[in-house]
Amino acid sequence: MASANDFWLNVNRLAESYETAGGNARERADSIVGDLESMPQVAREEVLRELRTLACNLPDVFTIAAARANRLAAKHNGNGAPQAAHKKAESE
Repeated sequence: MASANDFWLNVNRLAESYETAGGNARERADSIVGDLESMPQVAREEVLRELRTLACNLPDVFTIAAARANRLAAKHNGNGAPQAAHKKAESE
């Protein structure tokens, strides 16, 4: 069974792999697709299915994750204390 953080750790690994694939976006894409082209057809087809799933669904995950992260950040001050407690201390 995967841990709760496996998805996010894999996002980190994918981002690192992407960054090291080339100097700019075009070089990265060419390098990554070149690696794909060297795979056996059955593997290439499976990887493309997986990539399509990610490309279609990650924008929704990003939108929700960013909104919730912003909401959480707004609830906390710089040291992680809840904003309500911070405001209460200021009024005393």
